[in-house]
Amino acid sequence: MAQHKTDGKLPSGSTFYTVMKRMDVDLYHAKHGVMPPAMFQGFANLEAWVDKRRFELRPLDGFARDEAVNVVDKLGRTYDGIWVESASDRYREAMIAHAKLHGTSETDMSQLDADHVINRACLGPGMADVWLAVMPVGLSSNRSFGSAIEKKLAKIDASTSRVDIGPLQLMKILLVNSPADDTRVDAKILEVAGQLEDGPDKAGLIAEAQAAYKAARKWTAL
Repeated sequence: MAQHKTDGKLPSGSTFYTVMKRMDVDLYHAKHGVMPPAMFQGFANLEAWVDKRRFELRPLDGFARDEAVNVVDKLGRTYDGIWVESASDRYREAMIAHAKLHGTSETDMSQLDADHVINRACLGPGMADVWLAVMPVGLSSNRSFGSAIEKKLAKIDASTSRVDIGPLQLMKILLVNSPADDTRVDAKILEVAGQLEDGPDKAGLIAEAQAAYKAARKWTAL
């Protein structure tokens, strides 16, 4: 198992790719002052964001443009994301196709989930042409998060055109293993904090993630 200084153990072979995808989140936040988006309703909204940020839509091998795309910051390596239409069940294949672009094999990725950063179960009725960001996430973190938290979240209203990565999502995508109980939250929040650049809103963001996670699990309040 490979050791990453801020996050315990990552499966051997997947460390570079997983850390790269996590850095996308942090670099985007550092550059733009907000977390990157994780959901768009309507491909036109995804395209508008790409144009605003001067990014580029690129094809993924084996995928039509209306199923999955790669969004890349063409002016500098601050974002390289996978976006999949929510109706597609080939989101893991899309992640594998993207990983291969960066020298990471399907075998390397076998111990990681391809995660919709915004769970499809959170999409409310009447939502159409929804595009979701996909990231590699530790099996334990993703599956415990889904059962313990995401199934309890309020549905996203059909009037919502965009959702950015929130504090709760940070707890999922930046950890290999979720806190086993309320005594482990403080240690795990340090792992999250260790993967984010210092900035004026870092302390507030970390405190919000900690409080939101404890509230969602109905554990001791801060």
